[in-house]
This record gives sequence, C-alpha cells and structure tokens, in this order.
Amino acid sequence: MKRLTNKNIKRGDVFSFVVAEGYSSVGVVVRSNIELYICVFREMVASTRLLALEIDELTPFLVGRTSDEKFFHGEWGLIGKSDYVPDVPFPCYVVETPDGLCLRDFDGNPLRPASQAERDFFGGMKTFSNIAFEKAIKSVHDIDFIGYDYSKISIEEAWRRVVDSAGHGFTA
Repeated sequence: MKRLTNKNIKRGDVFSFVVAEGYSSVGVVVRSNIELYICVFREMVASTRLLALEIDELTPFLVGRTSDEKFFHGEWGLIGKSDYVPDVPFPCYVVETPDGLCLRDFDGNPLRPASQAERDFFGGMKTFSNIAFEKAIKSVHDIDFIGYDYSKISIEEAWRRVVDSAGHGFTA
C-alpha cells in the first residue's frame, strides 16, 4: 500500500479521522506543498455516511498548517476529492529580520515593518500537529480533551490575523 505524504496529497482531497466509535471528523486539503494547509469541519459524521457526504453542507471550523504524519501512518485517510474548498483565511505572521520585525503574508512575502504589538498579536508562522486537530474536535464534542484550547486553530482566530495586501487590518 502506498503511504500518503505531502507529495501525493493535493488540494481538494477530502479526508477523515475517527473521533469516537462509529463517528469521524472530516476535512479538506486547502493547499499542499511542503506542509499541508487544511480545514476541518465542525460536524461529526457517522462513519457509514462518509462516502455519501457533501462537504459543502458542513461548517468550516478549524484551519492550520500541518504535516502528513497521521496520513503517512494511515490514521487519517483520504475518502474522496472535491471541487469545493471552503473560503478560509490565510493569516499573516511576524518574523524577526536583520532590519527588525516584518509582517509577512501567509506565503512569506513581506508586507511592511511590524511593531512589537503586532508580533504579540500575529505571532510567528504556526504549524500544528495533526493531534491538535483531533483534540480540538473531541473537545468541542465533549469526547476526551474537554476544555482543550483550540483557539489557535479556530477559523475565527485565523480570520482575525488576515490583513490586506497593503498590510492594513491590525489595530493595536
């Protein structure tokens, strides 16, 4: 069996992982490159319904950069391909350069110099383990990990860290 890696996982690939006996969580790959950028939907789905699922009827809930670790080990599996990829945020981040702090867009392109307040607000480029997504879904559905802080991968938090191409959108 061919192992799934970031090299053979593509935009629009729909995946699932077990959340509780008989129930799975579903997500879609938004971007694939060295890292994956994924969206995981809020709803748990009966495992028997996975192949008949219409993902455009689900609620985007978590987004983030992640690795292919659970795909590679077969714990997350591809269940289909979709032309529908939800509108998700591509948050900015701050990096320290020899010239000082710099606000960068999601793809790493410099937007403008940044302040310390923006560094505190945006943080650095973040990558999350697959396990963080699992814990978040289980927490929101009161299955294990109750009270798990998933704010860093919530879609609402990611939208707050989006700015326009001129670097506007943050107010301290």
